[in-house]
Amino acid sequence: FLIEACSTKAPKDPGKASPPKSPKIVGASDGSGISFDARQLANEMESNYVTEILFPKGSAKLSEPAKNSLRHLMKQAGKEGFLKKAKLITWADKEMPTEKKESLSRDEVALAKKRNDALTVFIQSSHGKVEVDPLSMAERSEGLRKIFPDERARIQESLDEAGIPENGEKNKALSKASRSIIIFTR
Repeated sequence: FLIEACSTKAPKDPGKASPPKSPKIVGASDGSGISFDARQLANEMESNYVTEILFPKGSAKLSEPAKNSLRHLMKQAGKEGFLKKAKLITWADKEMPTEKKESLSRDEVALAKKRNDALTVFIQSSHGKVEVDPLSMAERSEGLRKIFPDERARIQESLDEAGIPENGEKNKALSKASRSIIIFTR
């Protein structure tokens, strides 16, 4: 009895039995959830109102499910006073450029801008009092902005630390290409 009481068995790993569920990325067909890095950015901005949208390759058009999800999120954020500002963090169809390599093509930079413009028009037409701050992840900060980092540089640094791949890296699991993170704040 004494020997039996002193021996222990390793507990079963509860994480394997039931993997955690997370909300669906708007427009994603694979059922994946809002990424950890999107949640981390929202946390840094002191907000719980965050979503991700997956755009079709080469397109800046918002799907109907994306629009409906954004309307729902804006309604929730408005109830808590988090509909003053919207931060749009948007990628082209490629990952963000590395600090040391060349920037993305003009077409990729233009695509990220078009996606931010489409989101801005939708958000402001749905709720005109929202101040929209679009950030393109198709460009890196340069010149004086490298010396005196702006918000884009701070967000890119945060994403770098989270392990988000840069252009040319093969890490598909953390890919942000063709996505936009939308965070509503006070």
